[in-house]
Amino acid sequence: MSRFQEEFFGKTETRHDELVMKCVSGVGIEKIIKAVCGTQDEQTNTSIDYETEVICQSHGYKSNFIVGYADIVIKITSSGAKRVETDAEERVKKLIKDFHVPEPEARRSVRKYYNMDAVEGTKILIECKPELKDIGTTIRQLKTYEGILRGNCINWFKAIATYSKVSDETVAYLMHEKIHVITFGENE
Repeated sequence: MSRFQEEFFGKTETRHDELVMKCVSGVGIEKIIKAVCGTQDEQTNTSIDYETEVICQSHGYKSNFIVGYADIVIKITSSGAKRVETDAEERVKKLIKDFHVPEPEARRSVRKYYNMDAVEGTKILIECKPELKDIGTTIRQLKTYEGILRGNCINWFKAIATYSKVSDETVAYLMHEKIHVITFGENE
């Protein structure tokens, strides 16, 4: 049985699900953002959202296939970026309605006009590993998902959430790979 079939149809691990839920709780998200981004003074001017089980799909020449599912992606957006997104959407509607510009062309034009690639905010990709046994596989998994999900996001971070006690040497190695480690206690 392939790894995908095993993960999709096979065994489920409640410790993994519990860790995901700890990460997306208010306390968990705060802990992750503080560990990855440091202190954020502009908390009042940002919105924080998350998505779990984010599909990572490869778009090939003849097929699209599912590579895997990222456990969590946290998106932090400033209020200024939200305002730009709202203004941009209004401009797209106006181009389509008043000037009969096809929608894909209108969206492309507006993204370029507003330099939307620079206002995508911050994203944090998190893989939950209750027991961090195989570091190499986890690094490859995070890098693969990053290649699929990052898009034009400038402030992109990768992290591993775990219950495992991780040695300083391992943390240093992962930080060299630009991967943060957040350790949760099972009874937190």
